[in-house]
Amino acid sequence: IEFHNDEGMGMIFKEGAISDMNAAPPGMQRCGDFSFSEDTFNELMANPRPPGQTDTTQEDFENAKQYNEVLVVALGTVSAFLVLCIIYTVSIRKNKKQGYQRIPSDDTSSG
Repeated sequence: IEFHNDEGMGMIFKEGAISDMNAAPPGMQRCGDFSFSEDTFNELMANPRPPGQTDTTQEDFENAKQYNEVLVVALGTVSAFLVLCIIYTVSIRKNKKQGYQRIPSDDTSSG
């Protein structure tokens, strides 16, 4: 599969009955139609990556790792802030529901 991808060939995977498959696009090469010399084949095997195609480097991996770490810290901070806001809002609403309580008076001399 990788060889086909490196050469820019499309692949159609057969799934189900042949009658269920759509026809290949006109002019699409097939493995039987494709030909190149033995020298070209040996050159491809010696250097499998065509020019212009690069592999992922360790630096790319480190950059992605650093980005993900920053993203996790930022999301954690925002999440913690939102949790604190929710706790504060709930406690304020709870206090407002209780309202003011009447203080009983000791005034028994009314009369």
